[in-house]
Amino acid sequence: MHNHWLFIGNVIAHLVASMSGLASFAFSLWEHSRQKKLESRVFFIVGFICLIVAFDQAWQDEHRNSQVLIAEKSSLASENEFWKSQSYQKDAALRSLNGLLVQNFTTLSQEQQVESKTQEAGSDAQKSLAQLASKILDINTPIQQKTTVIFFDKDESKSPAQARFLLLTNVNLTPVRMNVQCNYSMQSVAVSAVGALNMGGASRLSSTVWEANISSPAWTPTLPLLATITYSHLGDLTCAFPLK
Repeated sequence: MHNHWLFIGNVIAHLVASMSGLASFAFSLWEHSRQKKLESRVFFIVGFICLIVAFDQAWQDEHRNSQVLIAEKSSLASENEFWKSQSYQKDAALRSLNGLLVQNFTTLSQEQQVESKTQEAGSDAQKSLAQLASKILDINTPIQQKTTVIFFDKDESKSPAQARFLLLTNVNLTPVRMNVQCNYSMQSVAVSAVGALNMGGASRLSSTVWEANISSPAWTPTLPLLATITYSHLGDLTCAFPLK
C-alpha cells in the first residue's frame, strides 16, 4: 500500500506541473485574446487530459527506476559469480596439489620399505603434509555468512507500538534479501543501513512475515542494519531475520 501512495503522489505532482504550467498559460492566453472566461466544461476536459498524461509520466518514471535497479542487480550478481568461480578454482588447484603430494610420498614409501623406521618417517611426513594441505583448503574456503540480532529498544507508549533491532554480519553482503518473521502481526517494517542512504524497501507476505530488499549500500561488519517494526499487540515481541 505504501508503494501505491508513492505512485499516486507522483501522479499528483505531474498533474500539478501540467495544470499550473502549459495549461494555465493556454487558459490565460485564450481569455486575454477572446476577452471572455472559459466555460467550466473546457477546464474539466483539459484537466482530464492532463490527468491521463500525468499517469503516463508517473508510469514512465517507475519503469525507468525499475530498469536501473534491474541493471544494478545484474551487475552485482555477475561480480558475485566471478569471485565465487575464482574461489572454486583455487580450491580445485589445492586439491590437485594435495593429490600429487600424497602420490609422491606413497611412491617414496614403497621404495624405502627395506627400513621400517624410514617407512614410519615417510608415513608421518605424508600425514603432516595432508594436514597442511587440508588447513590451506580451510583457509581458502569462503566464509559462511552469520547474522547477529541485537534487541535495540521498544516503545509501547504509542499506538501502534514500535520495536527496533540491530542486525550485524561477519562478511560483506549485497544485495540483501531477507524475511522479517515475528510472533505477532506487524503493521509496517523498515530495514535500512545505519547512517547511510539505502535503496530498497519491504513488502508484506503475510501478517507475521515481511520481505526486505536492499540493493545498496552493501551490508558490512562496520555498517549494520536497523530493522524498525510497528505492531499493535503489546507483549513480548520476538523476531527472526533469515536471509533468502
